[in-house]
Amino acid sequence: MGFDEELEANALRVRKQITAVTSRAEVGRIEGSLLIVEILTCLFNGILDVARKNLFSWERDHFVLSKGHAHLALYAVLVEKGFLPENLFWKYGCVGETLLGIHPEFDVPGIDLQTLRSRFVQNDRYFGVVE
Repeated sequence: MGFDEELEANALRVRKQITAVTSRAEVGRIEGSLLIVEILTCLFNGILDVARKNLFSWERDHFVLSKGHAHLALYAVLVEKGFLPENLFWKYGCVGETLLGIHPEFDVPGIDLQTLRSRFVQNDRYFGVVE
């Protein structure tokens, strides 16, 4: 299987995951996520320098999803890469679980910044993002 075919197969798996978890949870905005699947699949499978071994390093490439309503695509790609545990992804939308919001959650492995007026302190540096 060539690189293009592998990317297509990854993108199809990601789309299936998004539709399945949204259907199960009966919550979530699916349109924005489905629109960026190919972009995220390509970025995380050959363009960005990010891997499990450097996931928590400031020396790796960082990705900020400014389109917060497309967070399900990012979560699904993070599952494909092995950054986000699949069992956590399948709990999306469940009360009391991490993946509740309609924007990326900062405590999810692979999420570097939140959108929608999020602020946090990391390594004694202040970051603020307003969508």
